[in-house]
Amino acid sequence: MTDTKLLLCTDMDRTIIPNGFDPEPTDARKHFSAFCGRNDVTLA
Repeated sequence: MTDTKLLLCTDMDRTIIPNGFDPEPTDARKHFSAFCGRNDVTLA
């Protein structure tokens, strides 16, 4: 059995962090931080 690993590759701008007229949800950064803090996730 192998462990599944996730590699998240993003430029952040407009992909993760909205810019322009779209508001950022109030808890988005908290959830993103928790996701990236998982042992099976690597943020590139």
